[in-house]
Amino acid sequence: MFNSLFSLMVSAQAAGRTGWEGWPFGGSGPGGAVLASAARILFILAVFALLAWVLRRLFGPGGPLRPREFGTEHIEERRRREAARRELHARWKAGELDDAAYAAARKALDGD
Repeated sequence: MFNSLFSLMVSAQAAGRTGWEGWPFGGSGPGGAVLASAARILFILAVFALLAWVLRRLFGPGGPLRPREFGTEHIEERRRREAARRELHARWKAGELDDAAYAAARKALDGD
């Protein structure tokens, strides 16, 4: 089986056929080889773009194959710290905290 497949490949190569002869990969017409090369490159880029899009939809944020807890811990922590900083800043602006207490609390928040 492999021998016959190999002989078919060798005979196709000897005949000058590579499998890319059909439209839009043939080099005939105006532009010839340049358009054929551009068509090959665009085809390969389209295949990669489609693959990336499918993987992003499946495994990206909110995708059906992505675990719920995967990669979200840092987002929750950042939101908690930002809320604490906003509350601390509001208390300082309202005069509930002096500059030294604000600086110490801010340093404690940033050092966590």
